[in-house]
Amino acid sequence: MGDIAETLDLSQSLVSHHLRLLRGARLVKGARQAKQIFYEVADQHVSQVLLDMAIHIAEDHNDE
Repeated sequence: MGDIAETLDLSQSLVSHHLRLLRGARLVKGARQAKQIFYEVADQHVSQVLLDMAIHIAEDHNDE
């Protein structure tokens, strides 16, 4: 969580809160290794939805 907070320039408590919400929504899952928890997208369906959203955002929307 510390790496995420540092990368995004957010407080650890805010990142912790958001990760708890994302876990509760089953969008991410965490795997503990020693004292660290590594987070990843929960499943392939969630990964595909995120990819589709990123592609849509990157599309040229000048026609609108």
